[in-house]
Parts: sequence; C-alpha cells; structure tokens
Amino acid sequence: MRGSFFLTVSLMFLGLVVKAQKKPLDHSVYDNWQRIGERMISNDGKWVVYTVDSQEGDNELVIQSSDAKYKKTVARGYNAVITEDSRFAIFRLKPFFKDTRDAKIKKKKADEMPKDSFAIVELGKDSVWKVAKVKAYKTPEKEAGWVAYHLEKSVEKKDTEKKETRII
Repeated sequence: MRGSFFLTVSLMFLGLVVKAQKKPLDHSVYDNWQRIGERMISNDGKWVVYTVDSQEGDNELVIQSSDAKYKKTVARGYNAVITEDSRFAIFRLKPFFKDTRDAKIKKKKADEMPKDSFAIVELGKDSVWKVAKVKAYKTPEKEAGWVAYHLEKSVEKKDTEKKETRII
C-alpha cells in the first residue's frame, strides 16, 4: 500500500514537470500569431465578414453566415464591403506576400510591383468574380446594384530590338 502511494505521487510529480516544459516565446514564434482585423456585419444581420491577419505572410478574408451554415475563406482578401441590400461582398485581393517581398528586395519600380485585384462574392454562393490590377473601387452608400472600379495604368513593354531602316 505504501509503495502504490509512492508510485502515484511520483507519477503526479513527473506529470507536472513534463507539463511545465513549454516552448519558450522568442522572435520565431511571433510570425505565426494571428489576429482579427477588419470586421463587418451586413445590414440585415445575416452575414459577417472579417479578416484574419498574420504577423508575416498572407491574410485571409472570411465570409460567414450568422447561423454558421455557410463559410467561405478567401486568401489575401481585405478592405471588404457588404452591399446595402446584403447580397454581395466586395473586396480587394493583395498580391502574394512572397511576390511583394521579392519585388521589394529586388528594388523594382512602382510600375513593376505586383498589383492588387478586385473581387466580388455573392453571399451564400461559392464563386468569386475577379478583376486584376485594380487601383480602387467604390460602392454607393444608399443604393445597391453597381460598383465602380479604377484600373491601374497598363504598362506596355518596350520593344528592345532596334529597328533598322533600309533604303533601296
């Protein structure tokens, strides 16, 4: 009886020692931390849109019904707006974090940097309509049914070959 009591106490002590050995917090752990960023509720209260932002890397835009029957996650989405009639979520898509970081390391000009995109999701549906290289967008405050967006200036590639003029 005395031996079983000693065994039980020693196992409990061993369990506490093992539990106390947690991974220490240092700078390598910070990049995995996430937080809720932008958040919005539709006018009818049936839809919630929020972003999950990480310290480093790509964020996610989450579109969810308030009864949790529908949930859609869109990578790199931000700056979301739910239309006044609560039918659409309109938002921008950032370029991949890796692409933007590589462009900054290579010191590319602003015209050569990766550009944002524009996306629309009909709430409750899975399809995403996208337009590339959008500078800005605007939706009306009181009326639904349209959205205006401004595209980036297109950069034409210069012809690097020299043209020769021949006189015959």
